[in-house]
Amino acid sequence: MRDPVCLAVGVLVPVVLLGMMLWIVWMSGKAVDLIVGRKHRTLEEVLRTREVPAAWSERYRKRIRHATDAARTRELQKSAQTDYLRRLDRLVGYVRGTALVADEETREALFDDLAAIRAQWEARDLGEF
Repeated sequence: MRDPVCLAVGVLVPVVLLGMMLWIVWMSGKAVDLIVGRKHRTLEEVLRTREVPAAWSERYRKRIRHATDAARTRELQKSAQTDYLRRLDRLVGYVRGTALVADEETREALFDDLAAIRAQWEARDLGEF
């Protein structure tokens, strides 16, 4: 007869290793979704609505609602606009460098759309965000 400890280790070790491998694969998928998927969803939302995504504006809206005076409100609105334009520029950089855009024509169309959206956001009054 075999030793029960050796049998338990012989079964337990492969099961644990398999579980760890499955966990790593699952976490890798989550990481890719977090890094790439979020960018694509945000890009799609910006192009579809031509508005600042809610995920970007939520923090500023809360702060503006709780601002005590007009000067602080104006300061927060200016910070929000600067942040939104910076984030939009990062999306443009992502589109420029990613291989996940179908072809160069699509990439150029995205650049044109994003440039128009940026110009629209720059021209907005701070209170419109």
